[in-house]
Amino acid sequence: MQQYFKLDILVPLAAIIATLAWGIANVYAEEVKAHPDDMQHVASLFSKLDENGDGYITVEEAVGKIPPEVFSKADTNHDGKLSLAEFKAAKLDRNS
Repeated sequence: MQQYFKLDILVPLAAIIATLAWGIANVYAEEVKAHPDDMQHVASLFSKLDENGDGYITVEEAVGKIPPEVFSKADTNHDGKLSLAEFKAAKLDRNS
């Protein structure tokens, strides 16, 4: 039987991935510490727009608050709703 993954490659690769994940988590944590008011503002605005509290802003919830062309551009996975991540990435809190 052929061995697909050799431990001498897999273990260092796992260590690299774990180190990268740890680094990304620390960068995000530092960003939150550096700008707590911004993060609270974004979360607060998102929750106000998410009228039913399901964790997404739908097209219907956005009517009159987010222009359709802006909503469409922010909806990067094209599922017809905005997640908090899409909302943050589009910087929609700055456009309101």
